[in-house]
Amino acid sequence: MTLAIDGLDAATLEGLEAESRRRGVDVAAVARDILQNALRTAPARNTTISTTWRNLVGADAEEFLSATADLRRIDPELWK
Repeated sequence: MTLAIDGLDAATLEGLEAESRRRGVDVAAVARDILQNALRTAPARNTTISTTWRNLVGADAEEFLSATADLRRIDPELWK
């Protein structure tokens, strides 16, 4: 099967080309490997919120909420 991907930005193309040079393989092999790995590690649609959250932010929800607690603080002076 042949797959063409249009509309990739310059940074993505440069990254693929750099990785292809680093690995000593063609760009198609790099793209194929990246896509296959991404699909193997992608969470299933029916995963729990906690697992999905961990995949998105790289931390447990509790850890993330604790680290960002200050961002949820409301300054009463701003609401007068």
